[in-house]
This record gives sequence, structure tokens and C-alpha cells, in this order.
Amino acid sequence: MKHIKDLTDELNNDKRRINDLVKETNEKDINIQVLRSQLSTVQHPQQQFQTYEVEYRRLNEENMQLKQRLAQQQQHFQQQQQQLSSLNLINNNTEPTNVQARVLNDQIRKLSIDNGKLEKQLSAKELLTKEIQKEKDDLIR
Repeated sequence: MKHIKDLTDELNNDKRRINDLVKETNEKDINIQVLRSQLSTVQHPQQQFQTYEVEYRRLNEENMQLKQRLAQQQQHFQQQQQQLSSLNLINNNTEPTNVQARVLNDQIRKLSIDNGKLEKQLSAKELLTKEIQKEKDDLIR
């Protein structure tokens, strides 16, 4: 029972971390929009180029960090899923454990959905980074 509670707590912590990553991603999106609006008001191409270059580097670094964090979360999530599966096999005949297993399976399903959303957001960030790089390249020409 204690092990299942620990796994549940870990799952809840993972969910909170995933939500934090989603929140951080949304904040980055807002920052990107603000920076784009600021860039559109700049009149000198050289300043635009330098600003794009700095922002591009920063976004690349942030994307790399987000990818690493997401990979770590997914790996941790898979480990917890395996542990939960093992517990389900061991405790398959006891009714309270079955209820807890269903709750944990539901939490795992929700975390999988959240992970999918994070992966989509990460893809969107990568596309945005490529778009900024293209704009930067266009300014260079």
C-alpha cells in the first residue's frame, strides 16, 4: 500500500511538473509575441538582425532544455508505469488495490495525454525557431 501511495505521489508530482512545463511554454509563447511586435517597430535591418540572432540563440537553448526535461519526464513516467504494472500483477486479487490501480491507471492515462500535448507544444516551438531562423536568413540577404 505504501509503495502504491508513493507511486501516486510521484505521479502527482510529475503531473505538476508537466503543468509547470506547459505554463512555461505558454509564457515563452507570450515572450515571443512581444519580441515579434517589438521587432516590427524597429526600422534598422542591422538591429533587427542582431535582435533575431540573440533571440534565436536563446530560443534554441530553451528548446534544448525543454527537450531534455521532457525526455527525463517521459523516462520517469515509463518507469513508474512499469512499477505500477508490476504491482497490479502482484495485487490483482485484492479489491482496494484494484481501485487504487484503476485510479493510478487513470492518472497515467492523463499524464500520457499531457505528455502528448507537451510534445506538440515542443514541436510548435521548434517550428517557430525555424521560422525565426528563416526570417533572420532573409534579413541577411
